[in-house]
Amino acid sequence: MRRTLILLAFLCIIVGTATSQVRFGIKGGANLSELYFKSSGFESKHCIGFFAGPTVRIPFRGTALSVDLSALYDQRRVEVEDRGETVRHFIFPLNLRCSFGLGRLIDLFLFAGPQVAFKFDNGLSSDFVHNKWDWRSSSFSANFGAGLSLGRNVDFSLGYNLALGKTGRLSSSRYAGDYSNADVRANAWHAGLTVYL
Repeated sequence: MRRTLILLAFLCIIVGTATSQVRFGIKGGANLSELYFKSSGFESKHCIGFFAGPTVRIPFRGTALSVDLSALYDQRRVEVEDRGETVRHFIFPLNLRCSFGLGRLIDLFLFAGPQVAFKFDNGLSSDFVHNKWDWRSSSFSANFGAGLSLGRNVDFSLGYNLALGKTGRLSSSRYAGDYSNADVRANAWHAGLTVYL
């Protein structure tokens, strides 16, 4: 909760110092999930998911800096020991962006910033007797990456989402009643397309 309030306060400061040339758009793309465990012995697979939702870009007057704030539906697939789980979140990334002109129609940009995620459904789920997942109802992470702007209305981006703390907990067993436990950090690569209105 404290992290969410800090993020909202930071956004208010940004809006107060930015120009009125706000750009609204739609963002969507694919993600490739990665799971990291504090204890060894679990084997996870990279799985493809997706995200989509509205976004707003707020530029700073007279600089190459701007901020992007999005409200996205994010769905990821995770697999451990050949057993899978679909995880759904509402995510709110807030990225600081710096652009570099490469020509009249193409800009390169770098971005980084925090992200808050809220789980869409309940936190506890199971996959037969093999895997029991206990996902946190909210989590905090960081984004960083780069992209290209084509004209004024289209952005392509490639980035990485790094979990800053435990995302959940996995109890897994090949036999019922004999579980081993591990804290999970769910990271992801993400490739996105943004179209501004």
